[in-house]
Amino acid sequence: MQKTKVFRMHIRPRGGLKNQPLSFAFCLRESVLGMGWPIGHAGKRSLSWNEYEAAGIKQYGSTGISRVRFLQNNVRPGHLIWTRDTNGKYYLARVMSGWEYSERADNRNADIVNFVRCDIKPVPGVDQVPGKVIACFRPSRTIQSVRHPAAANYSRLLWNQLAGEEVYTVSPPQREDLFSYLDDEATEDLVFLFLQRKGWLVLPLSRKADTMAYEYILIHQSTYDRAIVQVKTGTATINVAPFADYEEIVFVFQPNQRFCGGTMPQNVVTIDSQELREFAVNNRELLPRSVMLWLDKLQEERQ
Repeated sequence: MQKTKVFRMHIRPRGGLKNQPLSFAFCLRESVLGMGWPIGHAGKRSLSWNEYEAAGIKQYGSTGISRVRFLQNNVRPGHLIWTRDTNGKYYLARVMSGWEYSERADNRNADIVNFVRCDIKPVPGVDQVPGKVIACFRPSRTIQSVRHPAAANYSRLLWNQLAGEEVYTVSPPQREDLFSYLDDEATEDLVFLFLQRKGWLVLPLSRKADTMAYEYILIHQSTYDRAIVQVKTGTATINVAPFADYEEIVFVFQPNQRFCGGTMPQNVVTIDSQELREFAVNNRELLPRSVMLWLDKLQEERQ
C-alpha cells in the first residue's frame, strides 16, 4: 500500500500576469495546484513528461526545472498538499492526478502550466495548522515535503475531518498518548497555556527559534519571579546540569522523563506529564484546535 506523503506548495507566479491573487483564484476554480516554467507548447496534443523535460532543460537548464521534476517524480494521487493564499489563509488539498501540462491562455496568465489536479479544501482556523507545517512555508522553494511524522499524521487526520469521511487510516503511535501525537511546537504551546493558568506570563519577544537553551521567558504576575522553559519531546533528552547556573526558575518538560546531567538542580521544576494531560482534557476549549482534534481522536479510540 502506498504511503500517503504530505507536501507544501507556494503559489507565487513569476511569469504570466505575475498576479498572485489571480493565480490562486485560478487554482481554486480549476481545482489544481502547480507552477510555471512554460516551454511554448501551445498545441492541443498532450505532452509527455519526457518531451517536457527535454524542452525544459533546453530552455531553463536541468536545475531550472528541478521543482517541476520534483512534482512529477514525487506527487501522486492520494497525497496531500498544504498551500496558502495571499491573506495567509491555509488550504489542504488531496491530489487526484499525476503531473499534467497545459498552456491554455488561463494557465499561462496564472503561470500554472505544470500541475496536479486536486480536491482543495479551506482550513477554517489558523490554529488548525500545525507549527511544523507553518515552518515549511518559510523557505522560498515552490514545493517541498513535510517530513515531520506528527505533522504528516495530523494532516491525514485533518483531511478526514474536512472531508467528513474516513479517507485515511491514521495509525496511532506506539503508545496511544496525547504527547505521542503532538510535535514539539504544539507541546510548547500546551506548556505555555498550562503555566499561564498558574499565573506565569510569557514575554512574546523571548520566543525565538534561535534560543537554544530555552523556549521562552516568563514573569509571574504576582511574585514577579522570572523563569525560563525547556521542552523536549519523543526521545530527545534534556540536560539539566547547565540550568544550575541560572538565577531564574527553570521549568522543564519531557513527557517520557528523559533527563540527564546528574542530580536535579534546586531551581529546576519538572512539569508532571499526567498533570499536563489532565489540564488539556479539562481545558479543551482553551487549546489550539490542532490539539483538540487529537484529544477527540484519542477519546474515540478509547471508546
